[in-house]
Amino acid sequence: MGKIDEAIEHWQARTEINNQFVEPKLAIGVALYNKGKITESLIIAEAALKLDKSWGNLQRLKKELWGDKLLEDAAKLLENPQIKVLLSENEE
Repeated sequence: MGKIDEAIEHWQARTEINNQFVEPKLAIGVALYNKGKITESLIIAEAALKLDKSWGNLQRLKKELWGDKLLEDAAKLLENPQIKVLLSENEE
């Protein structure tokens, strides 16, 4: 809805409750990536995806009811070479 900073604050509050929640961590990474904070976003997104790589799948995000704009932004992050390498590790 265009309120990226406000959304980041809400997601950060969720990670303060439990820093093992993948969804808010990944959402923060996506939002920061969208804002051009690439290095910071990749660190956060990688930490989230190391907890559960299934969150690196757009179909999973749709299933979790991510909105169209967030999905569009997530697709950009998931195409980052660094993220693609992480997601492909240990695949057989």
